[in-house]
Amino acid sequence: MSDAFINARDVIKTYRSKSGRVHALDGLSPTVPQGSARTIPGSNGEGRTTTVKVLTTLVRPDSRDARIAGIDIVKHPRQLPRQSVCQVSAHPSRGTSPRSRI
Repeated sequence: MSDAFINARDVIKTYRSKSGRVHALDGLSPTVPQGSARTIPGSNGEGRTTTVKVLTTLVRPDSRDARIAGIDIVKHPRQLPRQSVCQVSAHPSRGTSPRSRI
């Protein structure tokens, strides 16, 4: 792992559905320097929401190699700095309000 503010390696998250296992994240490896902002572009079903939920500790990843500010987000989620990751919706009128967590 590097000294990046957000650093994850091969993050995996699967869900069970009626048709079988769904791989929402399959090897995600983001690296984001401190003080920067990133967007997650993509179409529906490409894992954007799951990525934000994993990085904000709302959902546990199946793999455990993800850190924010050097803190393991699975082992020590309550030690994360408040307001370190933020999700802002481009379309708040569609049922998703801008919010931040951590």
